[in-house]
Amino acid sequence: MTILNLEITSVFVEGYKGFKKRAVINLSSLTLVFGENSAGKSSILRLLVSISKAITLKSVYPLLPVNVDGEESGFSALLTGEGSSPLEIGFTFKELGKDNVHFEVKYVISYLREINRALITEFHITKNGLPTKIFLLDIDNYTSPYQRENTYLCNQSDSGILEKYIFSFEGLAPKIFHSSNSIPHELLSDIIAIENTLIDFSESIIWVGPLRGSSRSYCKQKEYCVNLGDEKSLPKRHQ
Repeated sequence: MTILNLEITSVFVEGYKGFKKRAVINLSSLTLVFGENSAGKSSILRLLVSISKAITLKSVYPLLPVNVDGEESGFSALLTGEGSSPLEIGFTFKELGKDNVHFEVKYVISYLREINRALITEFHITKNGLPTKIFLLDIDNYTSPYQRENTYLCNQSDSGILEKYIFSFEGLAPKIFHSSNSIPHELLSDIIAIENTLIDFSESIIWVGPLRGSSRSYCKQKEYCVNLGDEKSLPKRHQ
């Protein structure tokens, strides 16, 4: 089985804080985020940290939100308005060094009040413009707020019969275990490629934090992180 080497080319969100409609952040070797005050610059950066923390810590939760001070925050703080609509987060990928394989992966994250937690209720995969595979959470088989493996239903044929797939998510990084039928090799290799790429992406996130206060840094290599919010750490000409 061949596993593709992928790279993330963009991140998109909808229903996230001030981004009521879909917003796309294209990524390259150097990406600058700029705008007016309250335009959402810090929100976008904190979203990447929230994604990274959940994947790195192999969390059962899709995201581990952080607020502007770097403190942990609740899921409701991520949502637009009163938070009645689900949060959509997604990525586009392409094969590393090539331009012939393209993916779009989208997660629909909903807060389910009856179980008091946020879950990935839909998982979409689109490859090379082909029909999207949509995996829908089978909430009837959900038994514990801490379980990792959940059943998702997907219609992959013209028969209209829904196939059952068992997925586990560590943050947003997917793992597929088995299905009601044998798992197609291409689907399995695509899921593994997406998982590997998201893990690499999460481990590359280094967040120094806001400039307006004493900030917290999230990265594994602490020696490369500078607390830009502490004036004592800056040369006098920069104070």
